[in-house]
Amino acid sequence: MLTEDHLRLRLIYLKAPGHWAYKQDGLIFVLPKDGAGKYSTGGREHTLRAGDVLVSNAAQAATVSTSNGAQFVFSCFFLRVEHL
Repeated sequence: MLTEDHLRLRLIYLKAPGHWAYKQDGLIFVLPKDGAGKYSTGGREHTLRAGDVLVSNAAQAATVSTSNGAQFVFSCFFLRVEHL
């Protein structure tokens, strides 16, 4: 079933020490635009910077947060394979 969050490009601004948590069916695409951030899931952490592209299983609880006390701006959308 298509929900309002699937295939909708969202622009998210996080101010330090902000974080954004999600858990959805399908995949998440995170497209950093400005600043530096961290992606955390299952005890693992990855740094995100402008120009990176993150594709992850959105069914696993995860968070995107600011890094180094600065703001982090990114776009994201959710996608389920059956919607292709």
